[in-house]
Amino acid sequence: MKKNNKGVSKVEVILVMILILLMGLAVFTLVVSSSDTYKNVIDEKENLSNLRIAASYIDNKIKQSDEQSSIYIKDNPINGEASIVIVQRVDNENYETWIYLNDKMLKEAYIKQDQEFTDDMSFDIASIEEFVPSIKDDIMEITISGNKASDTFSKRYLKINLKSNEG
Repeated sequence: MKKNNKGVSKVEVILVMILILLMGLAVFTLVVSSSDTYKNVIDEKENLSNLRIAASYIDNKIKQSDEQSSIYIKDNPINGEASIVIVQRVDNENYETWIYLNDKMLKEAYIKQDQEFTDDMSFDIASIEEFVPSIKDDIMEITISGNKASDTFSKRYLKINLKSNEG
């Protein structure tokens, strides 16, 4: 039997090229899949972080208000949705802290009592989907939600310094 030492056949070259192409396609698919998964994990962590920030912020604001009838719910003039209003007395003048949701952003405005305010007078706290404060029978309930239905936080405050009228 005689050996053929002339070189590599075209079939072998084509098979090697197809094998390299398949390996490249597999690596590309793996990279794209991994980056999508990484992006989803980061988005979920950011969403949960925003919920924690919003919940902690609201919790601290409510616990800081220690005057009688200093907290109530009122529709805000920006979009007409329910907002938390906290009244504080500073240097013999009343100031209001409005906590409200506008364009999926939880915001706070600190103004003199009965002063009209616009959205540009406030600052952003956290990005959330839903903010629903309510008062019933001296119990304030606050529900905040994130991008997913499972990302919901609700807290109740019993017998806090609530103002009886809802606005």
